[in-house]
Amino acid sequence: MRRRVLRCSDRTGPRAAAAAITVWALAAVGLPGCGATPTATRPAPAPARHAAAGVDHDAYAALGFRLAWRGYAVMGRGGTLLHATLAEDGVLVHSTNHILTYMDLATGANRWSTTVGSPIDTFVGDAVVDDRVYAASDNELFLLDRATGAVRDRQRLAVVVSTAPRIFGPVAVFGSGSGEVLGHNLLTGFKLWGYRLSGRITARPAAVGEFAGVVSQTGDTIIIDPQTGSATMRSRVFAGPGGDPVADEGAMFIASLDQSVYAFPARGSSWLWRVRTEAPVTAQPTLLDGALYVDLPSRGLTALDPATGDVRWANPDAGGTVVGVRGGDLIAHRASDGAAFRLDADTGDVIERVSLPGAAVVMMRPAVDGDLVVVSPAGVVDRFIPR
Repeated sequence: MRRRVLRCSDRTGPRAAAAAITVWALAAVGLPGCGATPTATRPAPAPARHAAAGVDHDAYAALGFRLAWRGYAVMGRGGTLLHATLAEDGVLVHSTNHILTYMDLATGANRWSTTVGSPIDTFVGDAVVDDRVYAASDNELFLLDRATGAVRDRQRLAVVVSTAPRIFGPVAVFGSGSGEVLGHNLLTGFKLWGYRLSGRITARPAAVGEFAGVVSQTGDTIIIDPQTGSATMRSRVFAGPGGDPVADEGAMFIASLDQSVYAFPARGSSWLWRVRTEAPVTAQPTLLDGALYVDLPSRGLTALDPATGDVRWANPDAGGTVVGVRGGDLIAHRASDGAAFRLDADTGDVIERVSLPGAAVVMMRPAVDGDLVVVSPAGVVDRFIPR
């Protein structure tokens, strides 16, 4: 019987941090408007440069999906894909010209598009949470209205950041090139706290329940209460992460360049388990409720027990990043060669292997039997629904 797999030290002002957070319960949600004016747009006609971007319907059918719509983000002259974020009701596309386009997930229509920052700015990542879109450059955070694209606030960041933000209520947590973990107060627009690690931080912080998990490129590892800046777990691995850490309510998981995969508790001082590999792990892990999936050197795509680190199965003929589950089967995408896999979740056996040329980003939401959204480097967005 097939088992259904569910979803994939410098400290500043702790008292001031705690006091500032109490404002959250009293403060109004609205933020003053400023910045660029968004432009609402209809679904764009297919530009000539997209004409050759066909859809291999048979390939997606083999994965269990059919095309619902195709849309075109506003990219600007010469613009290509920088970031893509899949939210509950839309797809946020960020071009290298720093044009943000929010596309309606139901119809493919462009709800709005707007330009943030300047062409010389370095943007490190975006987030969509509740009624806000957050677009972060390395020194400034833009807060936009999710419904209209209006820029509600621009907030300077106290340090030069190097990761996308992770939002915890009124606090945005960033990593920085200097090794400082920054807690930024979204209500006041000022630094709430800072915690210094050794080594540059390039991996996006993980949400370990209500806490933030961070690992630096030298392996310095910490889990922090974002409301106070207090550490709940501090440890170290022997090299930086190969991808972003992932987490559930009680643990953070790191695929490391020190040839290991680790699990750390939300509170404590040492790892829960460690799985050694034959070479540095450079793949992005995926945590679905009940399994941790990671493409390991020599072993291929591997399913680990999150509680113990035991290997459930490994398949050297499959690889990439698991993006979700369709009909009880895993869907994985390997960006390096465009291969996509449909695998038996219980055994890891490959059911289908297809090629998805031109798929720069592949996402599913919800992760179990949800929609598959594919974004090309040119900003062509395809939404596929289960067959």
